[in-house]
Amino acid sequence: MLVAAVTATVSFTMIYFSNDCQPLAPENNEEYPLQLFCSDGEYNAMATAFFNTPERSVRSLFHNQPGSYNPLTLGLFTLTYFFLACWTYGLAVSAGVFIPSLLIGAAWGRLCGILLASFSSNSSVSLNAT
Repeated sequence: MLVAAVTATVSFTMIYFSNDCQPLAPENNEEYPLQLFCSDGEYNAMATAFFNTPERSVRSLFHNQPGSYNPLTLGLFTLTYFFLACWTYGLAVSAGVFIPSLLIGAAWGRLCGILLASFSSNSSVSLNAT
């Protein structure tokens, strides 16, 4: 029960202090966007990542448009979810490890993709230099 209480507390705290409100637009593929602490017509990306099922979160990380996640939000989510998952895996109860592991990998991969895209868009190297 302690792990469940800490997980819920950490999740709500991170959502409360997150200000990553994304506009609801047709090109965003969010099936169940959560508006927690955002204005009308916006959804909280951190809340959507934490409180959707892990399968839906993995799908959104793989299929959402570029720019739908803030790198800081994604980095905090990845680290927090990793440490909570490690703590949960150490319990003496039957707990699924496959989908949470996929979610951590998908979040880490999306974060690395965002960072690589930002580096490649800022580079001024020309391939046709003589």
